[in-house]
Amino acid sequence: MQPFIGRYISILYRQEQKYMSGLLSEYDFGFSSFNFLLYIARNEGVSQKQLCTILALDESLATRELRRLEEKKLILRDRDPLDQRSYCVYLTEEGRKLVPIFRREVRGWWKQLMAGMDDEEKELLSRQLEKMADHAVMLNQKGRDTDC
Repeated sequence: MQPFIGRYISILYRQEQKYMSGLLSEYDFGFSSFNFLLYIARNEGVSQKQLCTILALDESLATRELRRLEEKKLILRDRDPLDQRSYCVYLTEEGRKLVPIFRREVRGWWKQLMAGMDDEEKELLSRQLEKMADHAVMLNQKGRDTDC
């Protein structure tokens, strides 16, 4: 019998949300905004369309979340010089100040979760989950428009 992998992934995701919610509420932040901010920090200048594709998000959700971050002066959206219909997204100084705080908290969460695993086990788990996530995105995009 196949293990209920999806169930365990879902539990991990929900528990991470629960763990982070206390910290995020101090900054009037939701979990989606948190994910956007961390991804943009690693990929300054990412287009809004790329953000949707990579994070597997609906365009309307992305637009709302980015608008909230922009209203809080945590990001800037500029027209993409190569495609005037699209926006490139950048962190502001205020946004950059939050990134190390959030990274420290999420690292602490995952460190606690993986206590008792050796480096080889952690690496294997990471590679396998990445492979599964990439495959899931590909399966869901197959036969569909790849835009947000």
